[in-house]
Amino acid sequence: MWAPALARDRLSHVAQTYFCAEILASANAPLVARQAQSEP
Repeated sequence: MWAPALARDRLSHVAQTYFCAEILASANAPLVARQAQSEP
């Protein structure tokens, strides 16, 4: 079962476009803050 959306070039484009360091850092901050609130 081959899905065009999962083609190597498409996955590469998504990785280069959406997984840059700035986006990961900005997304990580609220997750870390929320986890810190939930720990006893």
